[in-house]
Amino acid sequence: MGRKFLSSCLTLLVLLGAGCSKSDDSSGRSVFYPTSTPDNSVHYVTGTDSDKMIAAANVFCMASDPTACSPSVGMLVARIDDNQVAECTTFLVGPDVVMTNSHCLPDELKVSGSACVGHMVAKFPTVTGYAGEEFDCSQVLVASTLSEKTKSVPDYAVLKLTKASSRPPLVLNRAGFSDHGTYKIFKVNPVGDGEQISGGLDSANCTAVHNSMMVPNSGSDSSMNMMIADCTVIHGNSGSPLVDSNNQVHGVIQMTIDKEKLDTLLLTTKFKQTDHAMSPIGGGTNFACLQLPKEVKGPAISSECSSVLAKVGTTADAKSPDELRLEKQLNDDMKKNASPVTRSFQWDAIQYKDSQSFIPIPRCTIDSSALIKGHKPTDISGEVIFKVPMIDISIEINRYFVPTIQLIESISVVSIALDYNPKDLLDKKSTDATIYETKTSKSKDQLKSISLGMCKN
Repeated sequence: MGRKFLSSCLTLLVLLGAGCSKSDDSSGRSVFYPTSTPDNSVHYVTGTDSDKMIAAANVFCMASDPTACSPSVGMLVARIDDNQVAECTTFLVGPDVVMTNSHCLPDELKVSGSACVGHMVAKFPTVTGYAGEEFDCSQVLVASTLSEKTKSVPDYAVLKLTKASSRPPLVLNRAGFSDHGTYKIFKVNPVGDGEQISGGLDSANCTAVHNSMMVPNSGSDSSMNMMIADCTVIHGNSGSPLVDSNNQVHGVIQMTIDKEKLDTLLLTTKFKQTDHAMSPIGGGTNFACLQLPKEVKGPAISSECSSVLAKVGTTADAKSPDELRLEKQLNDDMKKNASPVTRSFQWDAIQYKDSQSFIPIPRCTIDSSALIKGHKPTDISGEVIFKVPMIDISIEINRYFVPTIQLIESISVVSIALDYNPKDLLDKKSTDATIYETKTSKSKDQLKSISLGMCKN
């Protein structure tokens, strides 16, 4: 196989395999994720009486420049039980409507339409032109459904207040997050001691980053989740708005990855750092294609959002446009440089030996006739031998954990065998198959079991 194939295969495998642990989705594709997972836990305060703690809670402007405190942003306190209160950030998107994260809500209120009087209070600090005030939550207009398997899903809640505020709401912007664009976070930092709930409103400039391995489904301006860097996100900042230079809100913070986890990731991988100082990292929900209730005024979502929305909650979210382009190039090159049987497949990639070596394996068959040819209709045993490249890679990451790849010159060829059932392939258009590495004519090691069916496209 030519050098062009090896190069394109290498790049694809790195983009698919930039992490360290492996999970298989229902389609049989191998997707590699970082071992360091995002944290969307809430800042909790435990005491003797939740109601008294909420009543005594206060929020203030802690910015050195008081004009840097947005009048639209405040602190949300939620009663979890008799002795525990959650503290998050919230912001006005209408006179009597606020937004925050779904994970900030008590479990029983994570249902659209739930009455929330007596359970949650939005408190806003004294800032230039506005006295401090607070509002009871009246109703949960919508709360997004969260996933136990991944933190990289939209995480937002829209709450209606018992009365309107005179403060200006933030204006919704559907432009999304541009790669390396600068956005300001307005956040409430927990500063209370013991049972005292206290939050300081502050702001910082953040950088939006596409295609970081930390938030793998943040590959475009309109991706449902986005990664932010160059600003610190801590527990209590959940629900913080991200705004542009015109003070229009593009998204909401929902998670962070703490420094200890990032350091552990670097120590347990072979990643090479191009920068000595790694950036703090957070992530959140992008409003570009988010379907919000009518109470949140703003532009309609673009017709181009249909493809983004179709991918929410699927493993396809983890593929950037570059990955899809390179995957196509990989399969095109396999067709050009291989036998008729090899060209009848679309190909996947799996880790081989260690986290930095990969080989391609069949994903599905484009044309099963080459596999069935020569077999009787009753045959239940078939085998195809392939020669595939083993690609060794070197992963370099910048301060935002965006990978770039270098090819290590030691490239070898691996012989693999595909054992399958020709009768099932003929009758059912699919077959259970096993992929082996063949070392000698009598020795082979199992690599992976797959369901081999017809490719959908």
